Amino acid sequence: MILSVWRYCHLSLALISSVFLITLSVTGIILSFYPINDKLSKLQTHGLDKISVASFIKKLESHNNEIFEINVLKNGYLTVNAMDSKGKTSKFYANPVNGQNLGNIKKESSLLTFSRNIHRSLLLKKNGRIIIGVVSFLLFLIAISGSFLVIKKQLSIKKFYSKVIYDDFNKFWHLLSGRTFVFFIIIISLSGTVMSLERFEIIKKNDNSLFHSIDYNEINDENTVPCHEFKIFKKLMLSQIEKIEFPFSSFKEDHFTVKLKSKEIIINQFDGSVLSSIDYGLTKKLLNINYNLHTGNGSVLWSIVLGISCIAILFFIYSGIRITISRKKHIKRNKHNSDESNYVILVGSENGNTNKFAKHIYDTIERNNKKVFIDQLNNYKPTENLKQLIIVTSTYGLGQPPSNAKKFIKKYKKSPLKFPYEYCVVGFGSRSYPDFCQYALDVEKLFENQDVGKKIIPTHLINNQSKSEYREWYNEWSIYNNFSTVSTETDEIHDFQILKKTSSKKDPNLNFKIELKPIQKLVFGSGDIIAIKPPNSDDERYYSIGKISENRILLSLKKHHQGLCSSYLDELKVKEKFSARIIKNANFKLPEKFENILLLANGTGIAPLLGMAYENNERKNIQMYWGVKHSDTLKLYRNCINELIDEDKLAEFSEVYSESKKHEKMYVQDLMEINKNKIKNQINKYSYLMICGSKEMGNDVLKKLGEILGKSKFEQLLVNEQILIDTY
Repeated sequence: MILSVWRYCHLSLALISSVFLITLSVTGIILSFYPINDKLSKLQTHGLDKISVASFIKKLESHNNEIFEINVLKNGYLTVNAMDSKGKTSKFYANPVNGQNLGNIKKESSLLTFSRNIHRSLLLKKNGRIIIGVVSFLLFLIAISGSFLVIKKQLSIKKFYSKVIYDDFNKFWHLLSGRTFVFFIIIISLSGTVMSLERFEIIKKNDNSLFHSIDYNEINDENTVPCHEFKIFKKLMLSQIEKIEFPFSSFKEDHFTVKLKSKEIIINQFDGSVLSSIDYGLTKKLLNINYNLHTGNGSVLWSIVLGISCIAILFFIYSGIRITISRKKHIKRNKHNSDESNYVILVGSENGNTNKFAKHIYDTIERNNKKVFIDQLNNYKPTENLKQLIIVTSTYGLGQPPSNAKKFIKKYKKSPLKFPYEYCVVGFGSRSYPDFCQYALDVEKLFENQDVGKKIIPTHLINNQSKSEYREWYNEWSIYNNFSTVSTETDEIHDFQILKKTSSKKDPNLNFKIELKPIQKLVFGSGDIIAIKPPNSDDERYYSIGKISENRILLSLKKHHQGLCSSYLDELKVKEKFSARIIKNANFKLPEKFENILLLANGTGIAPLLGMAYENNERKNIQMYWGVKHSDTLKLYRNCINELIDEDKLAEFSEVYSESKKHEKMYVQDLMEINKNKIKNQINKYSYLMICGSKEMGNDVLKKLGEILGKSKFEQLLVNEQILIDTY
């Protein structure tokens, strides 16, 4: 419930303030360039901490008859208001070393003025300033609520910057950039709020109401000393100055007013004695720091950070809107109510990712002319006509239910189904978290303790929304229900042409391979999935692909008895074309950074792993263990293997056979046992194992790996996602 409140607050605040935040961010980006420009300008002063006020005044006096005012601006420029030898008064930028005129003060850019006015008040004067202050504070609350959501997702504040699992572009970068810029956004929002409070004098800096108590009758006007000889001006450096106002007359009541960064000083114009000094106090000092933090004055680096942070805010708004739309997009409207539906889908999802899978299940049931009802787990209620209950749920945090599933177990225990029904559970999570799919397991345990429910297929736990793992569950569920399958994706269908091909008739295990290319340019990678729908069939078949060159795909297949798609592909000829979709499989890709990889496969699982080796352009250590029934099948891939070894993309290839008369009966796990010491020695934080092939082989390999490495090390590899699996 707490999490839901924070998420609701985060979304609501963002929606309320989004238009204003866009305006402030755009103008903030523009304004961030000006401190950079000022810092790089030829008018920028340097070394002010080494030049005394007395020295500078003496230089000015050599060029001017009278000086009225000296300013050290916040942007670092040194300006002077003076009268020259011809009696002409002007305001100009001055060289701090020699006092020369660097050019008259120009009117600031209209773009700067316009952007600043919008940024400060939206051109709405006082009302606009109030709005800006409120929006600044809302941005602070958005940053805080977003930080809380990151902490909940990463499980603890200690893991705030730990690895983030990629599942969707907008969600991934919203989180990743959010936690990167949250500190800077908090500074921007808080400093902006403070500046608003300062403008409305809720926070007072006490520099406009200073009162100096001076007895002018005691001022000695007889011993006159030139101002450039004043002791205090010799001590003060230009870097300490904000403003010096010169006296306009020779009356005792007229004096030098010197505004420093920390205090204001009144100086006797005759002998340079200090008549009064009032410290601004801590508040003014803090407000000056706050101003610099919000504007970037004085630091090119900080100005760049502020500009990038404003760009980040714009991205947060964009990605946040896309995430919200995505969540709403997968919410399904029911055509039937729960009481008249035979199939009920109950969904648990914290951020909406799981909804798209539940929607696909809904579409499948509906397409097969069955009455179906979908709802959140929290809305569970017993229904009389229920035939099959499908639970689709993610797990949040440390094995906790999503916010829309927190009430389900309690509700079910209070009002359980009392008549026979079928059920199945599919869980979504990430193996990076210790309680992988724990809530799905809790729901499964709840049903197992009921006598009336019948589990129709084993509970499936899906890592990082793996489409291949989901497809495995979906196919098994569809077969049980005798349903025609429905496409899971909206990927475009492309045409592919066969370049090379073997026949299943020439292999004792009916294996064959196809090399093909997309007709149009297409982005794909080894480990992705090609979805092919054979003629006269509504069902797609899925195969993992290997990328063996920029535009060539390797498929490894086995012709199955009565297999519509495998038979269709086996009968195709070179140069023939067929249509298919490419489905991205982000969970089974060649790691970006690795020292060594062990590839483990059996049968047709070899194709994507060969593709991984072809992508090994840095020639790092990759080894492959492959198991197959008959030695003749090796002929299909011998040329590829030799090519990879010759190019140093594959360091070692070992194969075993389970039904060969010429070889000892062995499996992939036997190869692992033989090489267990080598495997142990190679495992480090930059080592990976990739497994592709039959599910049975995959389970045996994982079991053997656990024996070789020990439970603790094995589980650590799983948590770190150093074991990548694509089995079927």
